[in-house]
Amino acid sequence: MQRWNVIEERASALRSRAYDRAEQRVLGQLIEAVLYEEIVSTTEGLPSEGESRSVTLAGRSCAGEAVSYQFVCRCSFSFGRVRIDRGTVMRSGPDGATASARLALFVDEVLGLRQQGDLLRRLQEELARTLLHEAESHAWRLLEGRRRIAPHEEGELDGHPYHPCFKSRIGFDAGDNRLYGPEFGEFLQPLWIAVARSHARLSLRRGLEEEEWLRGELGDRGVRRFRDELKRMDCNPGDYRFMPVHPWQWEHVVVPVLHREIADGILIPLGCSDDFYRAQQSIRSLENATDRRKATLKLSLGIINTSTRRMLAQHTVLNAALVSDWLHDLMESDQTPNKPDFALLDEYAGIAFDTASLPPSVGERAYGALGAIMRRGLESVMQSGEQALPFAALSHPEGEPASLVEQWISRYGLDAWVDDLLEVSVTPLIHLLFAHGLALESHAQNILLLHSEGRPVRIALRDFHDGVRFCRDRLAKPERCPELHPEPTAHLAQNRHSYMQTNDPSAVRDFLHSAFFFVGLGDLSLSLSERFGLAEAVFWEKVAGVIHRYQDCHPEFAEQYVLYNLFSDTIRIEQLARRRLWPDSEVEPRWVPNPLHAFCLTKGEKSYAE
Repeated sequence: MQRWNVIEERASALRSRAYDRAEQRVLGQLIEAVLYEEIVSTTEGLPSEGESRSVTLAGRSCAGEAVSYQFVCRCSFSFGRVRIDRGTVMRSGPDGATASARLALFVDEVLGLRQQGDLLRRLQEELARTLLHEAESHAWRLLEGRRRIAPHEEGELDGHPYHPCFKSRIGFDAGDNRLYGPEFGEFLQPLWIAVARSHARLSLRRGLEEEEWLRGELGDRGVRRFRDELKRMDCNPGDYRFMPVHPWQWEHVVVPVLHREIADGILIPLGCSDDFYRAQQSIRSLENATDRRKATLKLSLGIINTSTRRMLAQHTVLNAALVSDWLHDLMESDQTPNKPDFALLDEYAGIAFDTASLPPSVGERAYGALGAIMRRGLESVMQSGEQALPFAALSHPEGEPASLVEQWISRYGLDAWVDDLLEVSVTPLIHLLFAHGLALESHAQNILLLHSEGRPVRIALRDFHDGVRFCRDRLAKPERCPELHPEPTAHLAQNRHSYMQTNDPSAVRDFLHSAFFFVGLGDLSLSLSERFGLAEAVFWEKVAGVIHRYQDCHPEFAEQYVLYNLFSDTIRIEQLARRRLWPDSEVEPRWVPNPLHAFCLTKGEKSYAE
């Protein structure tokens, strides 16, 4: 786009009603998170479960005067989550005057009482960028005649429903966000580069040859064109491997950090392939829009989004194919009667730039900056009559998916539709846990609902390279577990909760519980309650029913039901807001009430809870 058009669009978005709506969402999610994680407390205490009332947070102005914030909230049955009525947050100033609350002022006046300095400034920047990008997204949706995006892609737009910094994208300027933000549906083409084999690490699924995956991705013409380009530069094509790179990453990270390697011919830009892509919600994952049977590319991207720099560490890139092989081996050898049907979007290739031989200061800056994972395209696993929608889209109250969910519930009935949805989504994930000892990080962004005219049929799962947790000595088939590339010490120092293998079974259970039940089903429960009147307790009783029926049908896994007790009274979750205000080393996972605990004993059924 022309730069003036971007400037004009941004200014228009900031002047529109989309800005106020966006601020209400960001401010609401922030207050919900800081109350839930007990970073701040209301003067009256929180309402009892199911009770909705006005509460007050105390603050202090920059002049040291007392101020307060009032809003209506309630505590839910679903993990005790706090819900705020959007649009009710008001600020009372020192003179008693009341006005709608503003995000930046709230952070300074309320959170500033708990933290100061660089950590508070970092949070302010992430929240401000999130508000800006959310406003632009809303304004774009409101434009008449905007391009329609297919339902699957439409469901990739809304961002994390709990994390307050859900669209921060620190590193993007206005033009970058417009080009690469998934909301705008722009086509883009990754840059392909040649990497000297001495500096390239490749991992492929068992039986897949390098030439096969390369030609499958680029086609014969693309491979020939890139090899001819290397020959034109007097380089031997056999000395290089090919890698896709996000265009933003090449310009803003790779060239500034690795210009010596470019000058030495270790990294050589070759051009673009013939295919066009669209960004998914994670931004660094690019879905092939030319041929959706081909790979989705997950690429290193040095922006900060939902408070995490979106690098691809080498060990995760190299583990991708190993974990996919392992999951397929388990599924193909699984002799469990009536095992659930689901699809795996396996990660069949991964390539990473090896920084081991670089000067230490350069290697540190380049860590995770050049990596790519090729994931099976969705259409390659879909069966006749199936359509897809991201699971996360089921919980958002706006956009095309919201109207689709409403139509489906009207057509099939609320109870029947929810029952089908829970059966096809819960069963595969608990089967992997109970039958095999594997927990997947199945938050709603990693699950795709496959449906037939809106009726849930099965799910497709994705993102395995660092999204699996297990106890090796507790696996049903430990001999099938591959020797994975370990997490480097420096990596764990940055994120000590980023690991796959553990000796603690409860950490395995909570990995699934915090991602799938707390985020995926928790958000769905709240959405169904608020939009369609399905009581949260009824929803979780339905979830418990799916688990009980599975356990009754498979008594052979009785020991696992106790070991990975999904009905415990509490489970551990990450404190996403607290980690923005304190160093990661000072923040532990938090124990929260488990809504399934109320249904651990059901009349006529055996309980496996401890």
